[in-house]
Amino acid sequence: MRVLLIDPPTKNYYSKMGMNLMPLGLAYLAATLDDSGHQVQVIDYQTESLEEKKINFRDFDLVGISSDTPRFNSAAKIGQAARAQGVPVVFGGYHTTFLDHEAFQRGAADFVVKGEGEYTLPELADKLEHGGDLSRIKGLSYKTNGSIRRNGPAELIRNLDELPLTRRDLFDLSHYMSAFRGRKMATIVTSR
Repeated sequence: MRVLLIDPPTKNYYSKMGMNLMPLGLAYLAATLDDSGHQVQVIDYQTESLEEKKINFRDFDLVGISSDTPRFNSAAKIGQAARAQGVPVVFGGYHTTFLDHEAFQRGAADFVVKGEGEYTLPELADKLEHGGDLSRIKGLSYKTNGSIRRNGPAELIRNLDELPLTRRDLFDLSHYMSAFRGRKMATIVTSR
């Protein structure tokens, strides 16, 4: 399955200082999707312009969008555009983990991954590609018969060392520079 992962645009504290932070969540998701045999591309709209980076969503089988609350409106517009081209959209991130109904009400999503998505998203992609019972995917919300179905929560990943290394190679690393002397910068997650 061809999957496009998108980090919506933001104007946060770091960008005001001239720093862009790589969306590590998407880098982890890309790694687990890749490990499951899916083709993955990423677009980080913190570093690319919406106007310049027009997307033909039909080139993909699934679009994944990660969003926190400040970026939810721009994420919803991207989701609506993908769905208008007939491509299924899955949302994840803090905002829809707690307010999944908003993504459905806005017509921006077909699915929402709640909580950690490293196992849930590849399982969804597998079932969409090969068929299968969506009700068995823990941590997934989706609409069925006009109502939102919320499957049971996914368990927290106990051993993070089981996850594959992040797919940083999918990002243009020159976009992630420190505000301090313009040096290249990388981020890590020290707690979860």
